Amino acid sequence: MASLEMKFLGGLTIEQDRASLPEVKSQKGKALLCYLAVSGKEAARPFLAALFWPDMPESRALMNLRKTLQRLRPLHPHLIITREMLAFNQEADFWADFVEFERGTAVPQNIPRLQKAIALYQGDFLDGFVLPDTPLFDEWVLAQRARLREVALGALQRLVAHFREEGAYETAVAYARQLLTIEPWHEETHRKLMRFLTHSGQRSVALAQYETHRQMLADELGVAPVAATVQLY
Repeated sequence: MASLEMKFLGGLTIEQDRASLPEVKSQKGKALLCYLAVSGKEAARPFLAALFWPDMPESRALMNLRKTLQRLRPLHPHLIITREMLAFNQEADFWADFVEFERGTAVPQNIPRLQKAIALYQGDFLDGFVLPDTPLFDEWVLAQRARLREVALGALQRLVAHFREEGAYETAVAYARQLLTIEPWHEETHRKLMRFLTHSGQRSVALAQYETHRQMLADELGVAPVAATVQLY
């Protein structure tokens, strides 16, 4: 069985034996694979038909589901397909970034493992992937995106705290900056970043960080930094 590699964090990439699958062009096919892989559960065909073709009669939606499965033929060994339901084959040879990410972040006291996990977080879940006229699928994506983002933020906060305690300020700076790419309004992290930069001998960069943050708040929200941040500056 060919090895399947799936990346859903920061976009969507599906490769088989380290090669792209040009024959799998269906966006709904990719979305179907993603849904089955991430949910890890059996899904009834009528449910999937309604998820991806909500505005069609069930008979037509089920027909479209069958056609989509045909377009996914190269990936059939990684699917469990019956007349009633579909599921992702967890026993197949596959690697998925979200699986490794969740495994690594589940053990926050293991710092090396946590670092490997957070390196997989290249952006939001299915970032940039658009599937028109599928509101229920969109809701599911948003829920997964919010959940995984919170996991990433928690992992980064743990790494920032750990390397601050170790006095490894340059590493703490790197993780604080990564946290701010996910949640740029996190003012406490801006203050931590200013302190880390100062402790690592980059006082002018710390002052510039404040100015960047101040300008962003003014431009985007029309507010000023809180008093604690101004006092630190």
